Amino acid sequence: MRNKLFLFFVLISAPLSFSQICSSLSPKHDAWIKELRVKEENASKNQAAIETIALSEKNKMRVEDVEWLKGRLNSQSKPIDVSFLKKDQSKCKNCFTGDLLNILEEPKFQIFISFSVPDNIWCSLSQDLAKIGGSFVLVGLPNNSFSELSEKIIKLKKMGVDAQIQIDPIAFKKYQISKVPTFVVSDDHKYDKISGCISVEYALNYLSEKGEVSFSKSLQRKLRGFHD
Repeated sequence: MRNKLFLFFVLISAPLSFSQICSSLSPKHDAWIKELRVKEENASKNQAAIETIALSEKNKMRVEDVEWLKGRLNSQSKPIDVSFLKKDQSKCKNCFTGDLLNILEEPKFQIFISFSVPDNIWCSLSQDLAKIGGSFVLVGLPNNSFSELSEKIIKLKKMGVDAQIQIDPIAFKKYQISKVPTFVVSDDHKYDKISGCISVEYALNYLSEKGEVSFSKSLQRKLRGFHD
């Protein structure tokens, strides 16, 4: 009894763990020591669970979507479409969902871009990009944050950006993209590109005249049809 009273006094007076305290007790208290260690381990597990729940509540994300997307970014063969990320009001006001399992073929016309490009340029490019069936391409998650990606896409969609948005780090390497925005027209064997804060129309006009990919001319005629 005296040993237990001594232990109780130590527990309330010193910031030590159960394991540290138990190591100084005599062997006859082994069973009780074991019980205390189990309680300590459970307390640690409970704290980890509490922290995990708190993080999930903060981010309001579907874990399976986040893990799947990160896995695809590490080893992917086709671009990922994230155009349709949207808030899911049925579950919670800050939840995000989307058709994240939609893996696309690489389009013929792409604008390689980042969120550092001003929103008004995104909007201007999107108007023509949606008409000719091309897509925006991002290298990855902004600040490695799925939540931030969702927020930025939702903001752009509210501003009128309706063009497809993909994540495709492999394409950035394939076309040696070092600046954004960069406009790329490709076929199975070659590609043409031009960089700068220019319009889709200017890019296609330049690529049609200076490039080797004949598909540029088809896109140019298609865009002119919308403008006429």
